[in-house]
Amino acid sequence: MSLSVNIIWIINAYLLTIIISRIAISHILVVLYREVGINRNPFPKTTCTIGAIENILYLTALLGKAPEFIAVWLAIKTASSWASRKEQWAMQISKNATPRRKKWALDQASGMWSVSLIGNALNLLITIVVWLFLVIIKAHGIFPEF
Repeated sequence: MSLSVNIIWIINAYLLTIIISRIAISHILVVLYREVGINRNPFPKTTCTIGAIENILYLTALLGKAPEFIAVWLAIKTASSWASRKEQWAMQISKNATPRRKKWALDQASGMWSVSLIGNALNLLITIVVWLFLVIIKAHGIFPEF
């Protein structure tokens, strides 16, 4: 099979990962945000862009046989994000609020963080499913080594 056919398969895998992630995760996160009492758009432009970049990074790491990159990326992302996001979300929710309202806002920020982690997990899961699909196709000889 030609190199161009392999490239087309892999490009389609990247596109499939990004499209499925955006559609599936957006619907799931809307429901989860409502469950924690927040009515917001879970996918502002920056979040969509970061999610798509992560899909590309995850699939590239799996195709390049370097899955440890994913663990390192998620550890750095999680460690660096929680403190700043918690304060940012709490401030957005509780400007000029009473102490009781501020506590509620911090609880809401924790809920938002939990939903964000679920979104990350779903993003990774969808990428792994598409990667497994490619592995199965390769095992059945539809295209050679990638």
